[in-house]
Amino acid sequence: MLISAIVGEKMPDISDLTYAETDEEFVDVEEFSNGAIAVEMKYYLAGRKGSINKAYLRRSVAKMLVKANALLPEGYRLKVYDAWRPYEVQKDIFDEYLNIISADKENAGKSYGELCKIARTFVSFPDKTQRFSYVHSSGGAVDLTIIDENGEELDMGCGFDDFTELAATAALEGTELTQERNNRRLLYHVMSSVGFTNYPSEWWHYDYGDIFWGAITGEPVMYLSVYSADEISSRAPSKSI
Repeated sequence: MLISAIVGEKMPDISDLTYAETDEEFVDVEEFSNGAIAVEMKYYLAGRKGSINKAYLRRSVAKMLVKANALLPEGYRLKVYDAWRPYEVQKDIFDEYLNIISADKENAGKSYGELCKIARTFVSFPDKTQRFSYVHSSGGAVDLTIIDENGEELDMGCGFDDFTELAATAALEGTELTQERNNRRLLYHVMSSVGFTNYPSEWWHYDYGDIFWGAITGEPVMYLSVYSADEISSRAPSKSI
C-alpha cells in the first residue's frame, strides 16, 4: 500500500455549500462487515450521557469502509471509535471543551464568540435548528484507527481526541517518528483511496457525504442530520437495530 507523504490541507470552509439530500438507511458497521471491522465506541466506554454502543453509518459509507479495510496489509483491520453521534453527546463534548479553553490563561479576555471559534477547530457546534449540522449527526463521519493481528492499535503518535497540534493528520511529516508517521499514512491512504476525505486537524476523522466532505470535494452535501436513536430506527433495516 502506498504510504507517500500526507500533504497538510486547509480546514474545510463550510460557508458556501450545495446540497442534494439523500435519505439513505443506516446500518450497524460491525454487523454489516460481518465482524471484519472492530468497534470500540469511546464515548460509551467513557460513560458519556446519551452515548451508544453501536457504530451506525449510512449504507454507502459502510460499504466504503469495508473496501478500505480490505486494502490493509494481511492481519490488520480497522477499528471504529465513533460514527453516528447523538445530539446529547455532541453538546456534552462541545461544552466540556469550551470550558477547558475558557479556563486557559492564554484565552483570558476573549469573547464567547472567539472561544467558540477556537473550540470548533476540534469539536463541531451542535445546532438542532439546522438540517445539516455537526458532521457526526450525518452518518457520513467516522473516527477510527488500525489494529494489528493481536488486536493492538497501531501507534499514531498521539491518541484519539488529543486536542493538540500533534493530532493534525500531517503533523508527523518531517519528524523522526517514522513508524508513527507511516501508520498515519497507511490509514490516510486506504481511506482516501475509496473516497473518504480527512479532517486535517484530526488523524482519526474521515468523512463522506457530509458537510466537511462537501467543502473539500466541492460536491453537494448528501446526508441530513439525525439527532436521536429513534430517528436512526426509521432509517435502518429492522435487523440492525
